[in-house]
Amino acid sequence: MPANRPPAPLPIDGHIDQARDCFRDFVTNYAPTDVHTTGVYLEPLLAGWLYAGPGIESTAGLYDHFVQAVLAITDAIFAGTLSLDYAGPDAPPYPRQLIGLRDPNMGANVLSRMGHDLLVHQTLEGRHVEDVRAVFEAAGKRG
Repeated sequence: MPANRPPAPLPIDGHIDQARDCFRDFVTNYAPTDVHTTGVYLEPLLAGWLYAGPGIESTAGLYDHFVQAVLAITDAIFAGTLSLDYAGPDAPPYPRQLIGLRDPNMGANVLSRMGHDLLVHQTLEGRHVEDVRAVFEAAGKRG
């Protein structure tokens, strides 16, 4: 190897890799129900990720970015580099395995553009209403 060759660049995570890692951090602490089932569908976990906010922030609230993140998340699960196991503070850790993408019992389909956009809109609108309410409450306490 020549001495004047520059070192190989360090890999830099792109926005999709960062969204995947954000999902991994979220899902570790997220239990959508009190029932500790070992077989889970990906869709309710994705819906929780969006609804809680990190999913919207990680994908800029855009469906195309969300789909790319879902593909990266699914690939990482199948490759064994992303665990769905729960290890949060609300219950003892327990294992979870992916049994499917779309939950047949779930009404909202966040994997569709309409379902995704509706959840993002409702989540952001709800936060906006809460922010406005907090401003009025703070103004009322001062006045």
